[in-house]
Amino acid sequence: MTRLGGKVGAVAKSASGFLLYVKKGEAKTASGAFIRPIFLTPKEVTNWRVSLVERGAYASVKAKYRDNAQSKEMEVTTGDEKPAYIIRRLFKDEAEASKAARAQLENFERGKSTVSLQLPGNPLFMAEAPLHLSGFREGVNGAWVVETATYTFNRGGYSVSLDGTVKKQTA
Repeated sequence: MTRLGGKVGAVAKSASGFLLYVKKGEAKTASGAFIRPIFLTPKEVTNWRVSLVERGAYASVKAKYRDNAQSKEMEVTTGDEKPAYIIRRLFKDEAEASKAARAQLENFERGKSTVSLQLPGNPLFMAEAPLHLSGFREGVNGAWVVETATYTFNRGGYSVSLDGTVKKQTA
C-alpha cells in the first residue's frame, strides 16, 4: 500500500476502518480539511536535528511509457531544467507516467531539508500536520510538514518523535 501511494505522491494510512490515500506535503486530511498546525520553540523540544543537504538536486523528472498505437516507447518530462532524473520503470500509458514523474519531482523538492524533533508526547501530533518552528536558527525556523510521528511510552515517560520536510510552496 505504501509503495502504491509513493507512486502517486500520496501517504497510505488505515484509519477508522478505511484505507486512506492523502497527497503528501499538503497538510490536509482525506476529506480535504486542513490539519491543525503545530507551533514549536526550542523550550518545548528536548532534542532536535536538521539536515539542510540537498538530496539529488534534480530539477526535472523523465518517465517512459509504451504507446501501443505507435508501437514505441514515449517519454514525458515534468520540470524544465537540468539535471533530469530518469525513472527506469516503463509505465502503461502517458497519464500514469506523468503522474509518477510529478510525484517523484515533488518528492525531490520536499527532501531538500529535513528536521527531526523529540519532545514530550502530545496525541494531537500526526503525520502531514503543518509544523511551524521559531527561535531555533536560520534555516530551521519556518514552515515544515510532519512526515512521521512516532510515539513512545516507557519508563522514561510519554514522548513523540517528529520527522518533517520543508513545506511545499504553493503558487
